[in-house]
Amino acid sequence: MKFQSLYTNNQISQCRYGMSRLSFRGPAKSLAQPYVSFLGGSQTFGKGISIPFSERVEKRLGQTCVNFGVANASVDAFVNDPSILNLARDGAISVVEVTGAQNLSNRFYRVHPRRNDRFLQASTVLRALYPDVDFTEFDFTGHMLRTLRDRSRDRFEIVVTELQEAWTARMKTILDHLGQNVVLLWLRDEQLNDDVHCITKPMVTRLADHCIDVVEHKDEYGGGGLLSTDQHRDVGDSLAAVLRPLLK
Repeated sequence: MKFQSLYTNNQISQCRYGMSRLSFRGPAKSLAQPYVSFLGGSQTFGKGISIPFSERVEKRLGQTCVNFGVANASVDAFVNDPSILNLARDGAISVVEVTGAQNLSNRFYRVHPRRNDRFLQASTVLRALYPDVDFTEFDFTGHMLRTLRDRSRDRFEIVVTELQEAWTARMKTILDHLGQNVVLLWLRDEQLNDDVHCITKPMVTRLADHCIDVVEHKDEYGGGGLLSTDQHRDVGDSLAAVLRPLLK
């Protein structure tokens, strides 16, 4: 059996697929081909949303859409889970969300392998770079990075460069594993001016050769940087228009 229903949390069911230990947005879908797979973090998962954009695409196209979104996940969650990458590759097309670079392990710090927003440990290199910071105070990467940024912009830029390089390398690993049938989804918050996410347009542009298309959706996402119900609808409509000719 390739999928397993787990439980309902705040009226959102979650499930598992294959041998993965990750919990995905439910209900579990049949993996009989063809299907469109959606990989990403909280936006793809549809945190706090009854109908995420993957479901909108399914309704618009009449095509099974499997939501492999994981709340608070970064590229690390998928790089370290070949079971899910294989299932995504088995589908007709994969839609991959551009998640932030802050929630991945690198030479400066480690994050939780499944709950990627959780900060675990600073390396000796980061402690040497920031001897004036007590890293035991941090539970989440966002809090830690904002503190480092506010303490020293110059030193923070060294951390940003490391995160950007690590993110780009791992995204290329994911896209190469999935093959050429990939659409990259970049959800840009026009209101959010938060450099701890570390993603720039040149970084995304450099990935264009590894996929069919890049869908860029710019908007103001509001509290927590999450899409609203109306924005999930708009993103679903945009993706459906791009995917329809690709599925013929």
